[in-house]
Amino acid sequence: MDRLKRIILISSCSALLVGLCCFSIYLSSEEISTKVYFVSDPASANYLYFDEFDLTIFGLDRNGCTYFFLPSFIHLNRIDQSFSEKKLLSAEGELIENPPDHEQDILVDDGNGNQVPWRIAFLKSENLCSVFLDSDDMEELTRESYSPMVISVLSPDGDKILDKRNALIKTRGNATAGVEKKPYEIKFDKRTSMCGMNPSRKWVLLANYFEDTKLYNKLAFDTADLIGMDYSIESDWVDVYSNGEYLGNYLLCREPNIGKSDLDIGNLEDLNTPFWDSSRIVKSGDLKGYSYTNHVSPLSGGFLFEKISSDYYEEKKCGFSLDDYFFSVKSPNNASEEQLEYISSFTKRVDDLIRNEADDYSDVIDEYSFARRFLTEEVFFNYDAFENSYYFYKKPGIDTLYAGPVWDYDNCIGNVGGDYQNYNKSLLETKNIDERYKHPLDWDYTLYEKEPYRSYLTGVFRANLPVFRGLIDYTIDDYYGKIESSLKMDRIVWGRDQFSSHYLEPANDVRYAKFFLANRLNWLCQRWNIDAD
Repeated sequence: MDRLKRIILISSCSALLVGLCCFSIYLSSEEISTKVYFVSDPASANYLYFDEFDLTIFGLDRNGCTYFFLPSFIHLNRIDQSFSEKKLLSAEGELIENPPDHEQDILVDDGNGNQVPWRIAFLKSENLCSVFLDSDDMEELTRESYSPMVISVLSPDGDKILDKRNALIKTRGNATAGVEKKPYEIKFDKRTSMCGMNPSRKWVLLANYFEDTKLYNKLAFDTADLIGMDYSIESDWVDVYSNGEYLGNYLLCREPNIGKSDLDIGNLEDLNTPFWDSSRIVKSGDLKGYSYTNHVSPLSGGFLFEKISSDYYEEKKCGFSLDDYFFSVKSPNNASEEQLEYISSFTKRVDDLIRNEADDYSDVIDEYSFARRFLTEEVFFNYDAFENSYYFYKKPGIDTLYAGPVWDYDNCIGNVGGDYQNYNKSLLETKNIDERYKHPLDWDYTLYEKEPYRSYLTGVFRANLPVFRGLIDYTIDDYYGKIESSLKMDRIVWGRDQFSSHYLEPANDVRYAKFFLANRLNWLCQRWNIDAD
């Protein structure tokens, strides 16, 4: 039998509730109970203390109710108040045998004949790992530098699967960096596994703030993997707590990066680091990087870089521009001037051959990855396609440019206004006339005009149609079922994004996503003369 887990709940809900209330809660399906102590102290904040795990979870007072957001490993099956001086009673004055898992008006019997009203809710997640972050600097985190923190991760069953005392954290993102629910980057001193995923030194927590179902990024990552894209993003949802406060539902993953668990294509950044002087910044013409002395570094790769907008380019340390197109070099992020000149010249050659009327583009691009990345963008109707977070990579010693990994899909599947809610439109044509974007990269548009490439592309779509249909038939429902309880908690903390959601309830937005994708697939089948059945 599991050992007893003691939970202490400190509450400031009422200055009248001074004293101690003990009751037992079952924490597992094996019906093993533990005592819960309810203490009222007006000078303290509301919180739960898990003695066995040395974890604290604060309550949230919102709209006259105190919410406690519990991780997946707490099971509110039943309580025992028979030995308590203070009693938790229903609104009708009956002893509560089960703590509420929803908002509920109750009474607290203080043992002196007084019954004090209180509105309370115990909400519990299901199926997800819980990530606990502890740092003195959480409120002051920036994108520019890391701060120290302690991180613990518990499985859905309550097993501690990670405990790191020397981790680092900072905020991340572009548009999402400016919203209330911050995304984060976590860095370890060595490669570390998270929630059963392959180990890495760096991990990110995507807030998915602009996407109410919290499904779209993972759907895109997993779809890219299923249709055969190399180095697709591995991810899973988690509940995140910061210094005891519930931050919400996050998608834990590794962002596109070069490494043994990511793009294993050679690490120029590590080779550069012993000779790198961060003060020797170079900004010459179309290049941004660093100058080196007494160091002859390899030139041909590997490189990972992304097409970004001109506004975001200004913030980047390493990159290059071609005419009106801007590219940020993700790795090596300490690139030498010579390395930047090499990758810039190579990308210019790719650009020239794609625009050439002849079909010699196939000498410098990997059609396999280009077609699959484009189909992921087209099927999901991704608003950010061709403009931001549009990644490419080059392997060392190989004069071929690869597309991917796919990244940043919170603005897709019709959750952006205007033409992006019309599932009967071409993404290429929509992006080409969208005045909100200044210079979307037109490689996919130009390639699509070439009959051999278009024929190959539509063949890839036909072969992978069962994968895309699977999103509608089972994947979306399966994923939503996994995170539904967590989403309910997240919605109470952060509300809904009225600009990206169509309905008040996430379940209706999930149904809309299936509706949108079903109609989009039918339209694409008609467009490319493919039997939709």
